[in-house]
Amino acid sequence: NLPAGSVIIDSISASSDLNNQNVKSGDMILAVNGQDLESYETLLDVVENGKIGDTIKLKIGRVDADYNVTTFEVEVKLISDATVTSEQNSETQSYNFPFNR
Repeated sequence: NLPAGSVIIDSISASSDLNNQNVKSGDMILAVNGQDLESYETLLDVVENGKIGDTIKLKIGRVDADYNVTTFEVEVKLISDATVTSEQNSETQSYNFPFNR
């Protein structure tokens, strides 16, 4: 029952606000500002249209060993120019989101 556009967190920068909020590599971003991610573009739009210092709310999902999903919310601030960089290979697409305190 996860939104179609859920974003899997590959890694978290040491300076990121996510790093201080019990978010881990492998967790998923399920919603932003209360809106389920129908596609990854939902999150991209919020980040790209945000300003430095804006706070956004993320709904995070974590799958445990029994495949149960636990969800929780965190608030993160945008840093830099809210520019999202993209790396792509044949199977996955990865984005670096500018979240920080």
